[in-house]
Amino acid sequence: MRKAFVAWLGCIALTATVAVSANAAGGPKPEPLPKAKTIKELAERYDSSRCMECHEEAHEEWSNSLHAKSILGTPRTAPTIITAVEKGLKMFPYSGVKKDEDITVEHLMICMKCHLPQLDEATDD
Repeated sequence: MRKAFVAWLGCIALTATVAVSANAAGGPKPEPLPKAKTIKELAERYDSSRCMECHEEAHEEWSNSLHAKSILGTPRTAPTIITAVEKGLKMFPYSGVKKDEDITVEHLMICMKCHLPQLDEATDD
C-alpha cells in the first residue's frame, strides 16, 4: 500500500513539474497594449489585410462571410444595436444613460462582446 501511495505521489509531483515547466517555457507574457483612444487606432490593430499576406484563402473565405460584417452583416444587425441603446439603455433608469454622450464602451459591450469584441480594447477617454 505504501509503495502505491509513493508511486501516486511521484506521479503528481512529476505532473506538476511538467506543467510548471511548460508554462515557464513560453517566457514572460508581453505587456498588453494601452487602450485605443481613437477608432483609427483600434482599426489599425485589427487590420485584416495583414492576415491576407500569409492566409490568402482563409482571408478570402472570411471576407465573404457574415463574420467579416458583424455589425452591418444583415439588414437588422445595426438597427437592433441602435434599438438596444434607445429602448434599452436610455429607458432603463439604472443604466446611467440618458443621452448619447452618456454611452461608454462598457455600455456598448452588451452587444459588442459578440459583434465587435475588439471594442473592449478601447477607452472612453
